[in-house]
Amino acid sequence: MIECHDLSVTLDQTTCLESINLSMSSTGITTIVGPNGAGKSVLLKTLAGLQAPSSGSITLSVKEVGWVPQSPVLLDRSVYDNLVLPLNLNGITDAQNLAQAALDWANIHTLGHSYALRLSLGQQQLVALARAWALKPKLLLLDEPCASLDPQRQQHVENLLRELSQQGCKIVMSSHLLSQAERLADDVVFLDDGRLVIHTSQAAFFDAQSLQVQPTIRERIEAFIRYA
Repeated sequence: MIECHDLSVTLDQTTCLESINLSMSSTGITTIVGPNGAGKSVLLKTLAGLQAPSSGSITLSVKEVGWVPQSPVLLDRSVYDNLVLPLNLNGITDAQNLAQAALDWANIHTLGHSYALRLSLGQQQLVALARAWALKPKLLLLDEPCASLDPQRQQHVENLLRELSQQGCKIVMSSHLLSQAERLADDVVFLDDGRLVIHTSQAAFFDAQSLQVQPTIRERIEAFIRYA
């Protein structure tokens, strides 16, 4: 579903991504991990089409792409209106019922008439996720989707993402929570200093000794897991 070929991104004379070659399948949950400043958010924004590559290319096999940033961008309107407006703009029929279904799906139906910008950051994140779900993406890109959530809502979001994945939606998400990657990921992309260190299965990443890689790479993975 996703092919990155020699992808590089430079912002303000700083190299954020350098020569990324990456291929992700059309199924499952891919989790992007790495230290702060590794390039996780830049990679997701570039995949979403919000950041142009400085060089290299990206190929997506689908057009239905959803994007939820770490800090949700919501309108100063009701939660319900935040869902209905994008559906109307995309010419989707029965937008009102679909918006209500999205609120039910995210278990925030009681917030429908609340003003979105007056909600907590965690509640806003759920609104943004419901809005993305309503548009029925084939690929959903998420930047730290649980960063502002308490443990109960985090578990709820993880359950929603599992459900979406089982329904055939490809999910690519960043996370600073290694425990979350261990619970959710089918495969893991490890970035460090803008470079791709490794892309491997979840099981192999968390058992680095089994990886057939150079000792220096194994040491970087083990150190990251130990101290993250």
